[in-house]
Amino acid sequence: IVSPAAVSIIENNSISQRTKKRYASTNFGFILWLHEHHPEMLGPRFRDEIASVPNNTSAQQQLRDLRAIVNRWLDNMQQTNLELFPVDMQQVTYELVVSYMTTKKDTDDKYLSRGTYIGIRSSIVYLFTMSNLSPPPEFCDRMTTLLKGLKRTIVEQRVAAGEALEDGKEAMSFACLKLLCQKFVKGNRDEYHFAHLFLLLEWNLIARSDNVANLHVNDFEFEGDSLLVYLKKTKTDQEGKIIHLRQQVQMEVLVLALAMLQELEMMTELYFLVPVVIIRLCTSGVVACIICQRILFY
Repeated sequence: IVSPAAVSIIENNSISQRTKKRYASTNFGFILWLHEHHPEMLGPRFRDEIASVPNNTSAQQQLRDLRAIVNRWLDNMQQTNLELFPVDMQQVTYELVVSYMTTKKDTDDKYLSRGTYIGIRSSIVYLFTMSNLSPPPEFCDRMTTLLKGLKRTIVEQRVAAGEALEDGKEAMSFACLKLLCQKFVKGNRDEYHFAHLFLLLEWNLIARSDNVANLHVNDFEFEGDSLLVYLKKTKTDQEGKIIHLRQQVQMEVLVLALAMLQELEMMTELYFLVPVVIIRLCTSGVVACIICQRILFY
């Protein structure tokens, strides 16, 4: 018979460690807010441990101690033992979550990015899930309406203040890719060769950095006129996938970078075509357009 603790470990592996850390960071603020405004909603054991934090130390030290306690409790959550939960999720309502979300503003009393509030919602829904509870239907429906209203409100605030409307990082331009590759090829340090290959793999595979970082030599294979790259695991496909790079130019680029990394003889000039990937973030997702353009790396 499998122990409840072992089952809990498997259940906790339903999301990545990176996502867990992001949820823990977001829920830390939510739990501290509950401790200050609604302490009755915290579990008795958790509330006692929070109260045991010395108040004769600096504010930064107190915050570090509180974060350590909260993170430990969040790491030890078990769906089969609600006593190990820091929050009684049965008492969490839409009105309560909205009261917390609307306190999250910048120093000018303006709302933050819409992504911040989406992150808060996802983190709290994760607490519901780990409590073996489903958010009330009213919670989900009204939260969707709230996020739409927040989006419009944030846009209106930024337009009035003359601020940029787009959030997040800008996509790397082709000109930036070209410049970086030129610098890496000209450089005579070993790490430049690695950075050159890493950047080209990310660009041509349109892959996340952690997927590229986990690639091994045996994940590459030539098949006919194709270079096959095996991504064992991706964010959207936990079982992995195979990417076929059939364009001769893509193979030339990557093989050259591999050769340079192996300290083989470098070519001083090379003309070839590479795919230019322009990624534009939209409200509906990521749109990728592939265009071919001639460039020169030297």
